[in-house]
Amino acid sequence: MKVVENITTNILNYNIFLNTSIIPVNGAIRFTVFPLINLSEIRLIVYSPYSEKYLYNINNTLIFRPDFPGIWLSYLYSLKNGLKSKPQIFYVKDTKSSKNKMHKGEKAEFTVEIGIEKYSGKIDLYLLKNNRWTYLNSTYIYNGTAKFYWKAEEEGTYIFKAVWNGNTFYSKSESNIVKIDVAAKTYKIFLIVLDSEERIITNTRITIDNKTYSIRSGISYLTLKDNLYNISIVWKNTIIYSGYLNICRAGYYKIKCDVYDLRIRMVDWILNPIGNQKIVVEGNGIKLEKLTNSMGEVVFKQLPIGNYTVKTDIGVKKIYLDKAITITFKGQPPWNLIITAIAIILSIPIIYILRKYIKIEIIIEKEE
Repeated sequence: MKVVENITTNILNYNIFLNTSIIPVNGAIRFTVFPLINLSEIRLIVYSPYSEKYLYNINNTLIFRPDFPGIWLSYLYSLKNGLKSKPQIFYVKDTKSSKNKMHKGEKAEFTVEIGIEKYSGKIDLYLLKNNRWTYLNSTYIYNGTAKFYWKAEEEGTYIFKAVWNGNTFYSKSESNIVKIDVAAKTYKIFLIVLDSEERIITNTRITIDNKTYSIRSGISYLTLKDNLYNISIVWKNTIIYSGYLNICRAGYYKIKCDVYDLRIRMVDWILNPIGNQKIVVEGNGIKLEKLTNSMGEVVFKQLPIGNYTVKTDIGVKKIYLDKAITITFKGQPPWNLIITAIAIILSIPIIYILRKYIKIEIIIEKEE
């Protein structure tokens, strides 16, 4: 069976079937895809106008649980040619009332009515704190109503009341009690662990506020509250990142770690590259061996920050790796051969001079 793509309308010829069109928040909705061929090249995209897009591999069916109310859309996407299927729409209804619930960082508006339209004056707002009513602020009454504004700085349950001290004609009066539950927003995020060259680091452990997660692929999908987190990342038994991460939105967060490349060059005393030479790097519980290439170079990629010893046939160097660096080993001249050559060169003019000034005398004796 072969899938024929509708090129004229640029619509992917796959279909999505939903088991329902209305579900509650965190309820399960089932996506079923037809036809059941070449699904390895197809991705399911699910999103709402107020969320990031969720991308899934799909093998015929998939269960999805939307986490907030509103209209959601879904469609299929082809990795092969970028075509999209016709979208399917479903509605997520909120099963809980949002009245008197808000998120940290939001502002609440209180409207207080005293029922005396022509009276103008002030009214006070109080907050119950440590079992005592604490004065917050005052505002003026206009046409029998007054407005207060309050910003939720922390999570918790807050209880308020308004107090009017009355006037000549009316006695002191208090409003009803209002309770507000404040919760931090939660976001679905992707944490991406990168080295100094922004390449993914695999098989790390990340600790977020004393809770540890293993990140095998270098990308972790988490749900975290809106907050500032103290995090650390361990790789090959070395801490490669320690700092803070402010979670304030959904989406991707890249963490650039203290992981660097070490490049080593080997040359002889006249700077010719030395190839096929063994290089040993040790440190941080790591021992690596490589041979130099024809250019006399070798690169040890993604080494965690720390102290290392580099060993070669030429010599040994100790380094502290806190950035991408290149170190060079230079061979020593062959002094014995050089001295011998110099001696030979110097002896040539001496021999020539001696030969020039040798006196040759021939004596002829006559016999009697």
